[in-house]
Amino acid sequence: MLVYRDGRRRVAGCELLSGLQAAVARLDLAPAPPDEAAILDALVRAGELECALGDAESRAALAIAQLTDSLADQLLDPRGLQFRNSAIRQFGNFPVPATLSVSAPEGFAYYALHPRHYAELAERALLAEAPVAVIGIRSIGTTLSAVVVAAARRRSLPAERITVRPAGHPFDRHTRFSEEQRTWIGTMVARRARFLVVDEGPGLSGSSFLSVAEALERDGVPARQITLLASHAARPEMMCAPQAAERWPRFQCLAVEGGPQVPAEAAVSLCGGQWRRHFGWEAARWPACWPAVERAKFLSRDGRMLFKFEGFGAYGSAPIARSAELARAGFGPRVADAGQGFAAYEILAGERLPAAPLSGPLLRELARYCAFRRETLATDRICDPAPLAELLQTNVREELAFEAGDRFDVHYEAAPAVITDGRMQPHEWLPLPDGRLQKFDAASHGDDHFYPGPTDIAWDLAGAIIEWAMDQRAAELFVNAYRNATADDPTRRLPFFLAAYAAFRVGWCRMAEGATGDPQEKQRLRRAGDGYRAVLERGVRALAPRDAARVA
Repeated sequence: MLVYRDGRRRVAGCELLSGLQAAVARLDLAPAPPDEAAILDALVRAGELECALGDAESRAALAIAQLTDSLADQLLDPRGLQFRNSAIRQFGNFPVPATLSVSAPEGFAYYALHPRHYAELAERALLAEAPVAVIGIRSIGTTLSAVVVAAARRRSLPAERITVRPAGHPFDRHTRFSEEQRTWIGTMVARRARFLVVDEGPGLSGSSFLSVAEALERDGVPARQITLLASHAARPEMMCAPQAAERWPRFQCLAVEGGPQVPAEAAVSLCGGQWRRHFGWEAARWPACWPAVERAKFLSRDGRMLFKFEGFGAYGSAPIARSAELARAGFGPRVADAGQGFAAYEILAGERLPAAPLSGPLLRELARYCAFRRETLATDRICDPAPLAELLQTNVREELAFEAGDRFDVHYEAAPAVITDGRMQPHEWLPLPDGRLQKFDAASHGDDHFYPGPTDIAWDLAGAIIEWAMDQRAAELFVNAYRNATADDPTRRLPFFLAAYAAFRVGWCRMAEGATGDPQEKQRLRRAGDGYRAVLERGVRALAPRDAARVA
């Protein structure tokens, strides 16, 4: 099923370059040694631009790679290299393409994967005094490969790197090296180099790692000379790549050990769904979650603050700014930047809502919240419903064995794309004594690597209707309250978004169930998925009434 969206976006090349220049300028002006957050921001931006230029096959990628390497050196030795204004002027003269394709480095943006972890991996991998050949898998492997090279050079080992972009189906990637890269590989083989393949993951399939390792073999690198550096331990028997269980063990794989680097006051881990235990719910009342994809969360020693990973550099500053906007409007807790990519959220006394006690005031509060997001967190783009239509068609086919496709009777009117909340479940809210609702975890899910990304606020309206199990009367009161607050009438758009939301959630639950080993979590996910399936069936009937009888 479709769960992860295509997060690639087109960005002006000059915009990426100017953002990097500004980050390097801030680093250049920082006192010695510079703050690690400033180094990380510049390093992540440099790797992002290098990756985009590499995908565009621009020669400027080689020049930016030198800057990425220098920033990786400084991350590992902040008291070493310092940037000067001459460096900024030099990197301002690159002929970058007018537009570039960019995708978020997921580990840096969502999963608290600190680049320093890969320096530690390199220390474990580089046991012999031999040259080091590093192949970074784009996207995030661009930055990580620079860190591995920096770690090797700190040990006085000769180290060089290239980056590649595997192509093909996500479960069956293939890698082809350019002639220049093949020449480089041949040279490194002759020097008896150790080859390190660098990426986060492995993902569901492991196919990107496998495609690069096997391409190296085809170009004469012995399997014993290839080591895969990954962000977590692999389970080859669970991988979706063809014959993964036989292919993967042929190569050595080293994985990051230990948890994320956290703020000093972060004391109690709430990762992997443990936040449910903290809020005092009995296990029977726990909402389903997908532990492996949850953001890192920690409780402060005094229990008053929740530290949540929001992203390194610009990937973290954007959701923190959104959280601050919500707090000023009274919709969210107070927030502060806690460093290390984490935000610190104030925890208020009270129990989150475990069920859906609907009332007129509550419905109006939910509507007021959605209206606020539409007015305050709108982007400069118009919503494109095509990706959600593809999601709906695909997940209906997979879950209901029903080809509806072009028979969906979809009414859609242009609406602004908004950074939606994406998590409208009752347990995400805290009722305040004055009747208002405060929303938790409201800043990052509307623009992460899952569907839908920035979209019509009708996504949150549909989410509220479904998650709060509103009957027809409650839904009408809710939508009318929203309409009165915004002058936006979503009535004709809602049937499509109700079906699309249910299609996403059922797909999310099914994929999470398959990826989760805990039997109790599987049961919670299966039960939640079955509930969304029932909603999806009703949604499909509303969109394709002529074919309703065919819905399983």
